[in-house]
Amino acid sequence: MFQSNRQLLILSGLLGIVIAIVGQAITLGSPTIDESGGEMATWLADNRALALTGSYLLGLGIALTIPLLVVIYSRLRAAEGGAAMMSATFLLTSLAAIAIVLVALGTFAVGAYRADSVTGDTAGLTRDLAWGILALSAFPAAIAMLAAARLILQTHALPAYIGYLGILGAVLHLASAAAFDTGSGWNLQNGSGVA
Repeated sequence: MFQSNRQLLILSGLLGIVIAIVGQAITLGSPTIDESGGEMATWLADNRALALTGSYLLGLGIALTIPLLVVIYSRLRAAEGGAAMMSATFLLTSLAAIAIVLVALGTFAVGAYRADSVTGDTAGLTRDLAWGILALSAFPAAIAMLAAARLILQTHALPAYIGYLGILGAVLHLASAAAFDTGSGWNLQNGSGVA
């Protein structure tokens, strides 16, 4: 069926991206970070199964991208040669970002799991805590993107536009994390959805 393990790993990652998008999409009606904890508690009580399903699908999807990251790492490592420190930086910081995102999803899921008894203050706190943790994932994610971009542009292991997209992604992640508490209305956390 698959010509190589590499194809299976790539398929896993692509499937993970689709599953994560579905998980995010089904929770798009959740209150934003700017709405009250009471609104969040009401939404959780009314949409407990949806919130838990969205968290589960996001977590599964994100975890399924790890094999794709390994394929990218392998390609970057082969192109880098030597001690392969930059490609190792890409892999390790990617995994750190994923771990942080999974912790944020777990934090949100706790509020959803206890939706029948969660107060407005608790719902607001778990949501805000999840978004705060998620904002921290921007730092290792940006480092991973910059490490990959450097290697791509230096070695041509992948098309140059992917390297430039990595730089843009790193800048957007850092800007989003910086804007987390500014009330500027311009940050990824200001959108609705689980994460």
